[in-house]
Amino acid sequence: MATLLRDIRLGIRILLQRPGLTLAAILCLGLGIGSTVTMFTMVNAALIRPLPYEEPDRIVWIQETGPKRGINWLDVSYPNFRDWQEQNRSYVYLAAYRNSSMNLGGGGEPRRLEGFTTTADIFRVLGVEPIMGRDFSPDDDIPGAELVVMLSYRLWQIQFGADPDIVGTSVTLQGDPHTVIGVMPAGYQ
Repeated sequence: MATLLRDIRLGIRILLQRPGLTLAAILCLGLGIGSTVTMFTMVNAALIRPLPYEEPDRIVWIQETGPKRGINWLDVSYPNFRDWQEQNRSYVYLAAYRNSSMNLGGGGEPRRLEGFTTTADIFRVLGVEPIMGRDFSPDDDIPGAELVVMLSYRLWQIQFGADPDIVGTSVTLQGDPHTVIGVMPAGYQ
């Protein structure tokens, strides 16, 4: 124990005699600790913490690849998705989605939105139900069907003033009228 105390005193004396070395040591420790905390936060969010969905261990993400062309992943084409859906014998639900940027027009200032174009079963796959209105139905997937939209809670609050009568009204997305069929729960992304 006496040796440890002697070593600590010696270390403190050396650090006080060389302030540049002390500053460099503190900066290195700070950067190391900061990097470690950042990496843990990213790994925790991506791999350790469960997804915020019902039964996240039963959700599977399927994608296509193009190894002959050197492509590691491709968006699944809609005809391929439909084939998978018709031939499915393993999954309770299959759903597809695509990130979409769109313009919301009509009634006030136009807005640029980031959202998703999805197939009808997306919320059944994720185990999420709207707080108002209805979920997508298989009839919504039929080509030529009426265009429908599900609003996020935040958009409903900000753009539509939390209007309780929003379900059934029409909004303009990309210049086309869409009927609002529901509003998702708060915090759902």
